[in-house]
Amino acid sequence: MELLDYICRHLVVWLLVLVRVSGIFISAPIFSSHQVPVPVRVLGAVGLTVALAPLATPQSVPLEQALLPLVAAILREALLGLALGLLPALVFLALQYAAELIDLQVGMGMGGWVDPTFQTSVSPFGNFQYMLGTVLFLTLDAHHLVIGALARSFALVPLGTFSGAALVSEGIVALFCKMALFGVQLAAPVLAVLLVADLGLGILNRVAPQINLLIMTPSLKAVAALLAFSAALPLLAVLLAHLFAGLRGEFLSLLRAAGASAGVSHGG
Repeated sequence: MELLDYICRHLVVWLLVLVRVSGIFISAPIFSSHQVPVPVRVLGAVGLTVALAPLATPQSVPLEQALLPLVAAILREALLGLALGLLPALVFLALQYAAELIDLQVGMGMGGWVDPTFQTSVSPFGNFQYMLGTVLFLTLDAHHLVIGALARSFALVPLGTFSGAALVSEGIVALFCKMALFGVQLAAPVLAVLLVADLGLGILNRVAPQINLLIMTPSLKAVAALLAFSAALPLLAVLLAHLFAGLRGEFLSLLRAAGASAGVSHGG
């Protein structure tokens, strides 16, 4: 009965915590995977809400009980939760962008299947890079970083105070640009080898025009891409580890910016 009375007294707080927590189960990699059944994700969101609600209650400002202010607060909490989940998802988007750049040069864009995370068609290169990113995401405890950032968000951005939708949008746009640059960096070793292969095939075509390069080029470029990708695999893993390690700072920057927009001061 005491637990039920507690829930009734803090129903609005628990609802807003659930909305913020649910954001990462919609946008964050692994948490939002369509391979995980919906009931499991719902139970995960409820479980995290139960664990994190005590952290949110002491810092929460008095919340409005009227319908319109409550709906506005729910939308703002949903936006913040989605933004927290989108940060690690951008790393996987960078991987997908790098794979598409390679596929465009090799001509393997049509040989793909559906990505269970983004529900889009991916190539063999893209699928392999996605699996590599997933393994590193779990190995480097990046999923713990997501949960830790979510827990810290209740101290840096108290419930009902976030109002920096435009600020977060600008930050996400800047991160998209940064992740596009990382995508080019991830694909750069393979693209450099493919450029050399194209130059070599072009010279060969001028020297021996009787060779049917129209048939040979896709196979040769695919072999060159596979060899270059295998050689660059350690570098790719290092770059991904660097990206996931930088998530802690990105989370902190986002939360401090969101807290500043809410008028919350932070020490240290």
